[in-house]
Amino acid sequence: NAFGTGKYLSANVNFGSVNTVYSLSYLDPYYTVDGVSRGFDVYKRETDASNLAVGPYVMDATGGGVKFGYPISETGSVDFGLGIESAKLSVFANSPLQYIDFVNQFGGEYVYGNLTAGLARDTRDSVLQPRAGTLQRIGSEFAGGDLSYYRLSYVHSWYTPLSRDLSLLLRGDLGYADGLGGKPLPFFKAYFAGGPDSVRGYRPFSLGPRDIFGNAIGGNVKVTGGSELLFPLPGADRDQSLRLSAFVDFGQVYAQDAKIDLGELRFSSGVALSWLSPFGPLRLSIGVPLNARDGDQIQRIQFSFGTGF
Repeated sequence: NAFGTGKYLSANVNFGSVNTVYSLSYLDPYYTVDGVSRGFDVYKRETDASNLAVGPYVMDATGGGVKFGYPISETGSVDFGLGIESAKLSVFANSPLQYIDFVNQFGGEYVYGNLTAGLARDTRDSVLQPRAGTLQRIGSEFAGGDLSYYRLSYVHSWYTPLSRDLSLLLRGDLGYADGLGGKPLPFFKAYFAGGPDSVRGYRPFSLGPRDIFGNAIGGNVKVTGGSELLFPLPGADRDQSLRLSAFVDFGQVYAQDAKIDLGELRFSSGVALSWLSPFGPLRLSIGVPLNARDGDQIQRIQFSFGTGF
């Protein structure tokens, strides 16, 4: 908070097995008296996918943007943003053929801009640890320049209390993406599923179409969701920062022009612990795949910290 003005300035360095991100963000939630918010961000992201379940590639990207939000009711809001990114992509001899063909056709260096827009309705009783209410969001991204594509998404989360300590969460997440202007969807903008943010019990980014080496290559369509029974940690009922859940997850991604076969959905179940630590949200889950097939990559214990970039 900048001297109690309600303005926020943050600088972050995030190191992970996939991304190293350096970012600087600024947000003024009261940019106008009508409640319009305005924010800026700049970042440098270094991605190495060699240790993931996807085909190997390396990308260095630098970018920034401006974003605005506007409340349209007590529970509704719209937002839009403009951004620009410069990226350099490298693939290898053992990368999927689709990746190599993309670089051969469009090169390995790109400068492109994007426009994002969204509409949200949020009636949850808490942003961090909700027990009741609904969150719905429709999002879109359109990009032009060296890369031309669009991405559309719809997210719905519904919380309802079952008793003083128990709450039920039902959630769904749909996505569709494709190229624009005769260009294909860049493979690094495709959808992936699996892992703590979608289908727990499966290795992150491992579900969906694969290359001949078994590496996931992403898809144009994403379908994920699940249900969770939320309850306090036994012995720590008064600590609102700790919460357990029993969950069932499902999800899959599909290639362009492929039939959306719901029989290909993967399911898992298990238990998870969430903790709102002083350093950010922490989640630990133990998931068991319910219908894994040959070639699926299993990861029963998964840990995540903070938010994803």
